[in-house]
Amino acid sequence: MSTKDDTSLDHPSNGQSLVVHHSTPLGTKDADWAAVPSYGQGHDHSQMNAAVYFHAVRRHWFLGLLLGVILAVAAGVATWFLLPIKYTATSLIQVSMEQPKLLKGDPRFNLQREYEIYKDTQSQLVRSPLVLMAALRKPEIASLSIYKREEVDPITWLQDELRVFFGGEGQIMSVSLTDDNKEEVAKVVRAVVDAYLSEIVESERSEKHRALADLEAVLAAKEQEIRQRRTTLRRLADELGTADRETLNMQMQFALQQLSMYRGQLAQVQIDLQNSKSEFAASRKALERLESAPANTLELERLKLQDPICRELQKKISDLQAVASQAAGKGLPGKPGSLSIQLVEQINTLQADLQARLDHLSTILTAAMRNELQEKVSDLEVRIALAQELKTNLDSEVSAKREEFEKIGKSSVELDMMRTELENLEDVTSGIAVQRETLEVETKSPPRIRLHQRAEEPISYDNPEMHVALTIIAAIAGLILPLVGIVWWDVRKERINSSEDVAKGLGLPVMGSVPVIPGRAIKRLNAPGKKNQVWNVRLAESVDGIAAKLLRNAAIEKNRVVLITSAVSGEGKTTLATQVAMSLARAGKQTVLVDFDLRRPAVDKAFQLPLYPGVSEALCGENDIKSLPQTTGLPNLEVVTAGRCDRHALQSLANGNDKQLFEELREKYEFVIVDGSPILPVADSRYVSQHVDSVVLSVFRDYSRVPKVTAACEILEAFGVRDIEAVVTSSSEDGYGVIDMVAQKAPVPT
Repeated sequence: MSTKDDTSLDHPSNGQSLVVHHSTPLGTKDADWAAVPSYGQGHDHSQMNAAVYFHAVRRHWFLGLLLGVILAVAAGVATWFLLPIKYTATSLIQVSMEQPKLLKGDPRFNLQREYEIYKDTQSQLVRSPLVLMAALRKPEIASLSIYKREEVDPITWLQDELRVFFGGEGQIMSVSLTDDNKEEVAKVVRAVVDAYLSEIVESERSEKHRALADLEAVLAAKEQEIRQRRTTLRRLADELGTADRETLNMQMQFALQQLSMYRGQLAQVQIDLQNSKSEFAASRKALERLESAPANTLELERLKLQDPICRELQKKISDLQAVASQAAGKGLPGKPGSLSIQLVEQINTLQADLQARLDHLSTILTAAMRNELQEKVSDLEVRIALAQELKTNLDSEVSAKREEFEKIGKSSVELDMMRTELENLEDVTSGIAVQRETLEVETKSPPRIRLHQRAEEPISYDNPEMHVALTIIAAIAGLILPLVGIVWWDVRKERINSSEDVAKGLGLPVMGSVPVIPGRAIKRLNAPGKKNQVWNVRLAESVDGIAAKLLRNAAIEKNRVVLITSAVSGEGKTTLATQVAMSLARAGKQTVLVDFDLRRPAVDKAFQLPLYPGVSEALCGENDIKSLPQTTGLPNLEVVTAGRCDRHALQSLANGNDKQLFEELREKYEFVIVDGSPILPVADSRYVSQHVDSVVLSVFRDYSRVPKVTAACEILEAFGVRDIEAVVTSSSEDGYGVIDMVAQKAPVPT
């Protein structure tokens, strides 16, 4: 392959070609990306949204404008000729603010609010089914074409089309209907107004007369009920001896005090009775234990100390024990004398006497305790009987006082309730009397609602200016809607619009961008001519800037194995990998380009090299990776093609066999550039990403989509990748200094 020629491979998805461009300089362009936010950091949504819509318009403005012009013409013509001409017939009804009265009264402060409610009510009544059915039942309406046209549901149609409103704060209600037949529309409005006056207004006056008769009957019944309640109230007061509320309260308080006093005494007696019963039971238990158990040891010991005979016997025993101890010390061991034997016998005799005395004292103590407990039990039996009798008497007193208190309280409450009910009944009766007087005056007053003007046939159709305005609006809407729809569709795709979308929107560091080269210019990059030289220099400058960033990363962070991939296919990853590898080689770095896109290899076609043996054979162990690099004709650059991919190669990749390949390539080359498969469609690059130093995502402006790039970054992070940067293929780069270099015909360095 010639080192001066360019080889291109068109990509089917976005039109960008895979370019192998050899005669390009190595630039040193490198932006300060330290200020770029980390992946996932927040950004300005308002600016981003505005930019998104701007770029969507930029991509599709011509198509939107073309469709809009066509649709605008069609919408304007259709609106002008298809918009029907309508006629409106109106009838006016006067609705007075208040009911006309025979006598003038004081002005009412809430009259305006009541009038607003009354107007709303009348507006609803005009459009009520009762009025509309009465109007449509008339023979002259049933024969109209309007009625026949809406014969299925004429009531609903008339409710929707009939307009009833008041003009401002006036007292005139307008009833109008709009349709294309001016004669029939006037007849329908007249029929509706006549039905309203007949069914509502006249019926309302008749209803007032019936209501007046009903009020008079109710008033007579209420007055009779008042008289009966007053009689009952007087009888109850006579039974209590007073009807005064304070006197009844004093009686209740006195009865409550007595009840509380007896309840307190009863509670105390119950406590004493319970204590006596408990003490009685305890004494009986103690007496039973005394019959079966010996005397208390402490009491017996106390008697022993107080008894002179016991003290004397104890003293003698102690003296003899002392003498026996002295005699035992003077005698021979094992041969007690006659004196010791006598002392022992005397001591035993005295101890027997002491024990007999103690038994006698125990008998005396038991008898004394038995007598004491028996007396206590007898006393407690008497106390329990007295307490039980007193409790019975107090129970009777408490019941009697409680009945007395409840009787007074019940009667007092009943008296208060009857008094309150009587007052409420008198208030209701007074209100009914006022309503009867008011209604009686209204029935003799002039009507509040009168017909002011009957509906006549309209002379001209409605709103000619609106006809023109609607035509213009339809044309404008037709002009705008296609572009709006296309923009909405495009915005939903969430495409990448610029490097800023990647850096600030996704929070992904951007290491550079490359221009989008038109298809007609991509095969003529080295041909003479100013335009071709401009594209040539712009591509070289952009790729060399990316290579400079990789050189700096290698110097600082030792990142020499770089995976170049993309979220999906068609985003220019192979072109980027090829150009970056050649740029590093031109910089004097020993570089190898490895085609790890095993399923859809392209590097072999770009460099016109045989496809196999390659990476697939190395993964399967059929070839050594060190023997696979092929020369390209460009100094310092070798290529490892993809090889013949099969199931065994993919399985070896999934098992991690690629790790050994990268270790061997790292030892031989200064840079290993890996052209990987897309992240989302297949898992190949995910396995490869675990064994490289960094990953470069190729992002194609107007083609790549934000959700897919985000998903790719998340997948790489899940596989342990911490160094992810992006390169954006975008036509927005202006190529600093390119025009001047071409204009001056500066020689392109090699």
